[in-house]
Amino acid sequence: MSKFGFKVHVSLAGDKHIRVTWITDDKDAPSTVEYGKVRGRYEATATGESTSYRYLLYKSGKIHHTIIGPLENNTMYFYRCSGNGPEFTLKTPPAQFPITFAVTGDLGQTGWTQTTLDHIRESNHDVLLLPGDLSYADYIQRRWDTFGRLVEPLASARPWMVTQGNHETEKIPLIKKGFVAYNSRWKMPFEQSGSSSNLYYSFEVAGAHIIMLGSYADHNVYSDQYEWLKEDLSKVDRKRTPWLLAALHVPWYNSNKAHQGEGDAMMRDIEPLLYAAKVDLVLTGHVHAYERSGRVYNGKLDPCGAVHITNGDGGNREGLATKYKDPQPKWSEFREASFGHGELKIVNSSHAFWSWHRNQDDVAVQSDKTWIISLFSSAMYSLAQYKYLPSFHHQSCTSDSVLCKARVYCTTTTTTTTTNTKSRPGDKQLAIEQRPVLPAPSVVAATNRLVENDPSLQSTWSHRAWVAAGCTTLLISLGQSTKVAADLHMWVEPIIAGYVGYILADLGSGIYHWGIDNYGDGSTPFVGSQIEAFQGHHKLPWTITRRQFANNLHALARAVTFAVLPIDLVCHDPTLQAFVAMFAGCIMFSQQFHAWAHGTKSRLPPLVVALQDSGVLVSRSQHGAHHRPPYNNNYCIVSGVWNEFLDEHKVFEAMELILYFTVGVRPRSWSEPTSEWLEEIEITP
Repeated sequence: MSKFGFKVHVSLAGDKHIRVTWITDDKDAPSTVEYGKVRGRYEATATGESTSYRYLLYKSGKIHHTIIGPLENNTMYFYRCSGNGPEFTLKTPPAQFPITFAVTGDLGQTGWTQTTLDHIRESNHDVLLLPGDLSYADYIQRRWDTFGRLVEPLASARPWMVTQGNHETEKIPLIKKGFVAYNSRWKMPFEQSGSSSNLYYSFEVAGAHIIMLGSYADHNVYSDQYEWLKEDLSKVDRKRTPWLLAALHVPWYNSNKAHQGEGDAMMRDIEPLLYAAKVDLVLTGHVHAYERSGRVYNGKLDPCGAVHITNGDGGNREGLATKYKDPQPKWSEFREASFGHGELKIVNSSHAFWSWHRNQDDVAVQSDKTWIISLFSSAMYSLAQYKYLPSFHHQSCTSDSVLCKARVYCTTTTTTTTTNTKSRPGDKQLAIEQRPVLPAPSVVAATNRLVENDPSLQSTWSHRAWVAAGCTTLLISLGQSTKVAADLHMWVEPIIAGYVGYILADLGSGIYHWGIDNYGDGSTPFVGSQIEAFQGHHKLPWTITRRQFANNLHALARAVTFAVLPIDLVCHDPTLQAFVAMFAGCIMFSQQFHAWAHGTKSRLPPLVVALQDSGVLVSRSQHGAHHRPPYNNNYCIVSGVWNEFLDEHKVFEAMELILYFTVGVRPRSWSEPTSEWLEEIEITP
């Protein structure tokens, strides 16, 4: 390695700022960047931060991250790193249209990679977008170093905005924390966009708001990524940024036989948010081929959906994915198994020109091209707004209304030049029948206010008294067990018994949860109110986070008091009391663990987050699967340790069959397998 900067790349870091990243082998090399608009004359100096990492036997060099700016738009700058390194040239992106993005994915380090980079170098692009799979280093860390040298001529001259792919995960049993090299070397502006993770973020450039999503970060409706995305979309101003783009690694629309279905779970969770926000274009990789869709949503052509482009053909070592499903789906406009790259030129607030360039050609020939019209600027967006159609007036939607339906007419223009494309309507009128639309923000806000003021979610003095009684009973058990164990000098048995109680409490919570989810109603003796509460929770899962502490625990606290108090009075066995205290305590507090599993990490106490991450308490990602189709798994809500075993061996399904064939009672999960449960939405359609 050199003392001076090399393996340099730059990325956007907020308005008029650029992050410069480079690596040195000299641990004393400063994290400084000198820069100016005249070659060899540096008007300003910025100092940043540095890091390094170890991975098995590998130790990285000193990785520097320094933000420079404010910079002028569309201007050439000259800069050098660490005070005495070679000079690099950087061109900042324009402030407004037109702007050109180079797009490639699954780049790797092969001869085809070099051809792709050569073709991109010939283009007059402003920013490069790379939706995952950069170096193909996997666990061989030195490949990151060779990749840095390979891309430096381009990556040091124009901002590279990337997101992670499967070849960046690096998760092995000895090192549970993944993305070590990626997060250390390729720092993106996640903090500037309000994200808590480098795996997903957003940025704005020249009238476009671009969302980089993490296919390998939690993305279910209870995940931090989902919560962040809702918040980010709610802040998008389409008047300032009329173009809204997204990029992620695993494609949702893929007619290639490779990687079929891998994006389905994320599509189910995230696509409704992107559709409601009127995202124009979704860029993906992963499949080593090229494919472009028409505007599509929920698996069907939809003029108000996004165009999806798979561009995982940058040149990786694994070769091309050459086999496609036949017949070609209606939504698939063009597909070809060739290495290449894409270019997106946003001309103005309404029109963008997309082209794909096949590597087999000696020069970067446009092998597929089409015009794309912004949903915000086009008639299709305007007509879809409720203020223009009587049936879209939000006043007609009550707080209980999830969807409103209308017949919407949209006009689209698609121009395609290729020999491998399907015919598509030109300037024709297309109709969408009964298109689902999310409730207006005022409706959601009103719903939130109603929930927060709902008396059924407030704690009463009776609730608090029962919780106090339950806690007192548990403390008596724990105190008696500790005292007797100390007197007898026997600690091992009570500790083991307590651990067994903790493990069995998770199983007990699952059985109880399964039972009230699937059987009975509000009139069922003893547990009717619990059944009603759980069913209401399934319709509006996020409301459990609004339920006050004692209100959440009082029913189980009452049961614990009546069950444990007699044992406290007659039993003085420290082992039994340790088991009872832990089992009953976990059962009583399981509803609070449940509520935390619906919380947002940023709003939860750090200790709770740590316990969830370590598996001591059930996590958001694990419990989130319970609230997705088919809604019949992950019932355990203490630690969730039993969920995998119970679901893999279909224990609850077997119990449902036994009950059905013996007493003829059907579980609710059989009759409501596709029911849609409303999740808290705070974005503007």
